[in-house]
Amino acid sequence: MERQTRSWVEQGMKGTLKKDQHTILLLQAETTQRVWADFSTVEQAMEELISYFEHSLKEKAPNKLTLKYQIADFNRYIDTTPDIGCLVFDHETKSYVPHDKTWIKKQVFTMLRGIVVNK
Repeated sequence: MERQTRSWVEQGMKGTLKKDQHTILLLQAETTQRVWADFSTVEQAMEELISYFEHSLKEKAPNKLTLKYQIADFNRYIDTTPDIGCLVFDHETKSYVPHDKTWIKKQVFTMLRGIVVNK
C-alpha cells in the first residue's frame, strides 16, 4: 500500500512553519533501539513519523489490505513511544530548538486536518 502525500503548500495550508527548517527526528521506538533521521522541513519529518506509525500498524495486522486509524490512535502511539523528539533549526538564532511529544502531536494534527479539509 502506498500512501500519497502532498505538501502543506500544495494543500493550501499557509502554515506557521517556514519552508526550509532543517529538522532532526529522534526516535526510540523500543528500549534497545534508537534511530534518527534528518529532513529539509518539519513537514517531511512529520510525514516520515506517520509512515513509522503506519508501518507499526501493518506489523500488527499484516493481513489487512487497508489501514484505518484516528488521530487518537496516532497520539497513543506517540505517548507509548519510549522517547521521541525533534530538533528544528532556527535561522534567527542559528541553533536547533528542541520539541517534545506534545509539539509533534500538534504538528501532525494540523497536517492531517489540512488533508481532510482540502479533500
